[in-house]
Amino acid sequence: MSSDNALDYATRPLFDAMAQIFALYGWPEVAGRLYAALFLNGSPLSLDDLAERQGVSKATVSNSLRILETLHLAHRVPASPSGSGGRPRLYYQAEANLMKAIQELIRYNARKETELAGQGIAETRSRLTALLDQNGDPDTMAQAQSYLETLHKFDSYLKWGQRVLWLVDSVERMGRFMRAPAEHPEASPSSPDRSGKEA
Repeated sequence: MSSDNALDYATRPLFDAMAQIFALYGWPEVAGRLYAALFLNGSPLSLDDLAERQGVSKATVSNSLRILETLHLAHRVPASPSGSGGRPRLYYQAEANLMKAIQELIRYNARKETELAGQGIAETRSRLTALLDQNGDPDTMAQAQSYLETLHKFDSYLKWGQRVLWLVDSVERMGRFMRAPAEHPEASPSSPDRSGKEA
């Protein structure tokens, strides 16, 4: 087995796992594989590099990279001059914290799921209410009323889930705020010395 084939064999489980995780949430498997490639490489890779490594078209890579950017799983880094007078090549780097990346993927999809569920609940509630206003067949009215009461419980669980997501996002934002001075000390206000003057 050649060195390249041995390396492909050794890293395949991660590529397959990321592809399956993305597929679980309805995203293209290739987007998961591209994230794995960026994650393992560590340093930034260009669109051309990724297309060659994964054996897919540049258009496919471009579409998948947009998905990764939307999910905050990858970001562009300063462009490198092409050296031929053409447009500079774009490079991409993965979110290095794998668990954070997976959490972001789950959180993004949880938001979409609660949004879709909320829309479905609102429309169904509106239609059931309209049906009850018609005062039709008693059995149908009783069933509609039962559905409406069940829907109210479902809506309560959904709103609880939305509050949890809001809380998680708030904690994440607070964490970034608290880490900012340590990561960017130049942005922190100057500390006063013992005489009360700023250092």
